[in-house]
Amino acid sequence: MYFQLFFLAFFPSIVVLILFFFSDRYEKEPLHMIFFCFLCGAALSVPITFLQSCFPGFFSIRFPSDLIQVLFRCFVIAAFIEEGLKYWVVRRVVTRSEFFNEPFDGMIYYVAVAAGFAVYEDFVYILSGSIESLMEGQRTGDLSDFHRASLSVAAIRSLPGHVLFGAISGYFIAMGEFIHKNNRRIFHFLALFFGILCHGIFNMIVFISQKHTLALLILYLFFLIIIIIVMAKRLLDDSPFKKPRFKLTLQELRALRESEQYSAHNLGMFLVLSVLVIVGIIILYYVNGVIYAIFH
Repeated sequence: MYFQLFFLAFFPSIVVLILFFFSDRYEKEPLHMIFFCFLCGAALSVPITFLQSCFPGFFSIRFPSDLIQVLFRCFVIAAFIEEGLKYWVVRRVVTRSEFFNEPFDGMIYYVAVAAGFAVYEDFVYILSGSIESLMEGQRTGDLSDFHRASLSVAAIRSLPGHVLFGAISGYFIAMGEFIHKNNRRIFHFLALFFGILCHGIFNMIVFISQKHTLALLILYLFFLIIIIIVMAKRLLDDSPFKKPRFKLTLQELRALRESEQYSAHNLGMFLVLSVLVIVGIIILYYVNGVIYAIFH
């Protein structure tokens, strides 16, 4: 049962990450770097749990206005903290990496961090959110409601929840690092701002809308997907590796050759890293539980 739960949390984000990986037409990223970013995203659950344990009063602040309460929960408790930590990882880890050498890399690595966090978060949501249907299913012997609840949570929170927000933030990181270097700080701010904004709007739809929630989410996410496709095309068009080989610099040629070497071993590396990710996230889940128990 636990493996099925983990698979539901794991699979959607990985599929989207693979789609972004193969959308990189000109210079593929090494899987070990994507894997490292994925694990960094998953590891963000530890400081979030630490903050929740050390500052429970902040996470349970009550406001006299219901609207302010919803805005605080949607844009501060969830969006600001989570998107802020993801941005910090990308800035500290990704932008300093030698593999971060073309605009589209901003999307790929940001999505990898977001997918790692989404996998862990979904695993927790699936386990806690469907516990009632699980208990009822164990009593009656019919687990169909439990599986439907688990799949719904995974589909909504993994695939669009974090990965799409990460892609939009990654676009602005790439613009600041490669295309508008003189305005780097402005585009870094926009990466964080739009990540929080998109995340917060998603949360608002879930919290406020009583009817047609799923339809509104689908429309909102479809709108984001269209925007991301346009952004991705822009970044790919600005890739230095789009030029013919004889126009590439020595540094670009070396990066391209290294990319081709990585591509030759991608399948085997993907299988190995997938197993390591599964083991790593399960370990993080139980470590997080121990930390939570200590501070409570």
